[in-house]
Amino acid sequence: MVDNSTGSDHGEVVIVAIDDLDEILARAVRRALEGTNARLGTGGDEKASHVVTTITTGAVDEALSDVRRRFGGDIVVVGVIAVPDPTLWKRAERAGYDVVVTRGSVSPILRRLLSRPRDASQQRLLPLLDVGEVAGRVGHLADVDVPALGVVSLWRVDGRLLCTGLCTHQGVSLSRSEIDGTTVACPAHGSRFDLVTGERLRGPADSALACYSVTEANGRIHLVRPLS
Repeated sequence: MVDNSTGSDHGEVVIVAIDDLDEILARAVRRALEGTNARLGTGGDEKASHVVTTITTGAVDEALSDVRRRFGGDIVVVGVIAVPDPTLWKRAERAGYDVVVTRGSVSPILRRLLSRPRDASQQRLLPLLDVGEVAGRVGHLADVDVPALGVVSLWRVDGRLLCTGLCTHQGVSLSRSEIDGTTVACPAHGSRFDLVTGERLRGPADSALACYSVTEANGRIHLVRPLS
């Protein structure tokens, strides 16, 4: 289990909501709350800080978006997977589930999560890949499909880890681009961008390249997103 969230302290009483859980999982959540400053939400106008929900195959990102729409964009979402399917697990993490767990680990991991305060950085970390997968490489490292964002490109240029979107002209990946310093040229039609700032330096693209914050933590490269 990796906690991919950092965020604001929700005060002395923590309210935990459950969403679409069977009775066995609901009991596991209740056990996790025993002896803590947290309690199970009763609905109404209460503002929950955490929600525990199930993850199933299908539109993982759409399901998460629905949960955040109903409970709030800054809520910590704990997703439960019935069977530890590595592909589904990775999709859920990239979609933005803050914590992904198996059924048997719901209670101890939720209890551990509730035992420590969240900081005020208001960030969510979406794991992209393991550091070891790109160790020693420079230039373009990988293209990664991130739900809600699409394909992003990872780079290591002049010792800096960078992350960008696709070429803004026709959505072409820059993976086969020529790099000169921090300038990249699209292999399709020659548009040029600055990889650090995203600035468009030459057309035919007429808008800047999307740039995203990334960080290395716990042996993985993460894309940094705001909570809400």
